[in-house]
Amino acid sequence: MADAKAANEDAFAKLCSKTSTDYPFTIINRPPAPPVNTKKISVLWPVLLSTLLALPSLVYAIIIALWRYATHSTQTETCEFAHADTPRNRLLVARLRKSLAAQPPPTNWCAHSGDLGTLVPFATFGEGAPVNWRRRWLRVARAPAPDGVDGHKRRGGKEDDEAVALDIALPEQPRDDAPVILVLHGLNGGSDEPYVRDLAQAAHERGSVCACLVARGLMATPVRASLFHGGRTSDVGAAVALLK
Repeated sequence: MADAKAANEDAFAKLCSKTSTDYPFTIINRPPAPPVNTKKISVLWPVLLSTLLALPSLVYAIIIALWRYATHSTQTETCEFAHADTPRNRLLVARLRKSLAAQPPPTNWCAHSGDLGTLVPFATFGEGAPVNWRRRWLRVARAPAPDGVDGHKRRGGKEDDEAVALDIALPEQPRDDAPVILVLHGLNGGSDEPYVRDLAQAAHERGSVCACLVARGLMATPVRASLFHGGRTSDVGAAVALLK
């Protein structure tokens, strides 16, 4: 175990040589990004507000879920993809359908409701586990979104680069055979979200290193020009290449 922990620290030191401790660019009249929070965060009031706003749809979803659970219905709602009809998009949609078909079925209480699948876990996570995140700044290509054919093959190294925050947490008891977990948070999220913290804690219990890629501009991180875009995969590709 001591050897595994030393190997993790060596790997982190190599990663540090390819990243920076501070944001690598100067932005005039822009305050620096706040330090990453490693303590518990209270989310009670946001949870209550979100629940009240979604109360009508939540009540309806609970009734439907209970009815289908009582009647032992296990068929989930179909997933449709809106996309331009191009060869590349057809290939991507085919891969997504194959991936979704291979996933295990969801639990009965959220099998038929995206509202329940989102609100119930969010409300039950509480404040989230404390995680000792170490923030590194990774230079990435500006990469206007959405991605083109080259996708995530583009890398940083030009004057108009952006930088994204990569929060990394090492386990106390690492395992040599444990995978590295890269977390992509939800919209307007970050490494301080309770579900991200709980995922990191679960990964640490299995001996895995956990990293959370903070999307451009979120968690009050600086942005030079290009904000977060769901169609840009180059930042994820740069993070994966770094963590390999």
